[in-house]
Amino acid sequence: GTAFPYCLREKTFYTRPMKTLLVPLDFSDSTTMVLTKAAEIARELSAKLVLLHVVEPVASYVPVGATMDVIAAVPPVIDEKENLANVAHRMTALAEPIRLTGLTVDEEVVVGLAVDDIVDQAKIGKADYIVLGSHGHGALYHLFGGSVVTGVLKRSPCPVIVIPAKLTK
Repeated sequence: GTAFPYCLREKTFYTRPMKTLLVPLDFSDSTTMVLTKAAEIARELSAKLVLLHVVEPVASYVPVGATMDVIAAVPPVIDEKENLANVAHRMTALAEPIRLTGLTVDEEVVVGLAVDDIVDQAKIGKADYIVLGSHGHGALYHLFGGSVVTGVLKRSPCPVIVIPAKLTK
C-alpha cells in the first residue's frame, strides 16, 4: 500500500480523494476484457468504477420535408421501460463480481447518443479517466461512420485509456 503523510499536530492521516474511472460498456464481445482491465487499473489507483451503458434511440424513417410536429410524433420502436430494465439487470450482473473483490462500482444507464452521453457523464461524475474498448474496425468504418472512441478522444474532459481490440480476443 501507499504510505500517506501523517500530521503530528492533529494525529490524522491525509488521504487522497478516491479517483473515478468511467467505463462505458456496449455489451460487445470485448466487454469482459475491458471490464477486467478497468478493474485492474481501479485496484492500482484505489479508484471506484462507474459503469455506463448508453441506450441509443432507434432511428425512424421521417419523410423528406416533414415538420417538427411529425418528427416529434414518431412512436418509439421498442418498449423503452422493458429495454432499460433488461440493460440495468445486465449492468448489475457485470458489476457484482467486481464488487465482491472489494472495489466500489456504480452503474449508470442513460438514453441518448454514445459520445455525447459519455462526455457528459465524465463531466457530471468528475471522472479522472475514461476506460474504453476499441473494436478494431477497419479504415472504411472510420471514414464513413467514425467511432465512439474517436469522438470521446476529441471531446473528453479527462484522459482516456483505450483497451485495444487485440487484447480483447
